Amino acid sequence: AKLRRVITPEATLSYPALLKPKLNDMSGKEEYSAMLIFKPGEKCEELKALVRAAGVEKWGEDQTKWPRPFRSPFRDQAEKVKDGKLPEGYTAGAIFVTVKSNNPPGIIGPDNSRILDASQIYAGCIVKCSVNAYTYGGPGTKFTAGIALGLQNVQKQRDGTPLGGVRIAPEVELAPVEDADTSGGAAAGRTACEPGAGAQHGRRRHAPCLPALHLAVGCAAGGRHL
Repeated sequence: AKLRRVITPEATLSYPALLKPKLNDMSGKEEYSAMLIFKPGEKCEELKALVRAAGVEKWGEDQTKWPRPFRSPFRDQAEKVKDGKLPEGYTAGAIFVTVKSNNPPGIIGPDNSRILDASQIYAGCIVKCSVNAYTYGGPGTKFTAGIALGLQNVQKQRDGTPLGGVRIAPEVELAPVEDADTSGGAAAGRTACEPGAGAQHGRRRHAPCLPALHLAVGCAAGGRHL
């Protein structure tokens, strides 16, 4: 049976344009895309079998007869060196691929719930993708022959270290406070003030409110700031 699509190994997401497309300068079309950074030592055997199957279907079993030059989707992360340095998260000798689609991919979290917030699917998180392979270019066209990976769906596996200073959602980055009082009201008001014997809002002059917290909890009628 022909391989139609496979699930990639775990990869670090890089340069994601998954919820909003970006312009492809070569084609002039907007595309949904991302780079997948595989860990050193990852061989991507199933992906390679998928790519080879696409090439065989187009150009035959004998790879020596495939068009030359030929562009493979599997690239060395060392290619991303700029000014003598690799971008954060890249390792020379390891594989990365680009996946893309003209249509929005499905994006889900570890529990299979839909992700619609870009801060939840950021450069640096760990993902798996379902992809297909297709051929392009070659003799009679203006493009070098090659095989590309089409993006179908993305599943976030877990959070990772954000790349390139990207801002992520606070609920992803910060853990809940243990024994936090979420009831609000007077209890919350007291936490906004520095300790002071008998200090209460609305009854007597109280210690200074912390400015950031005061915006959220305020003071009862009669409270006065120092």
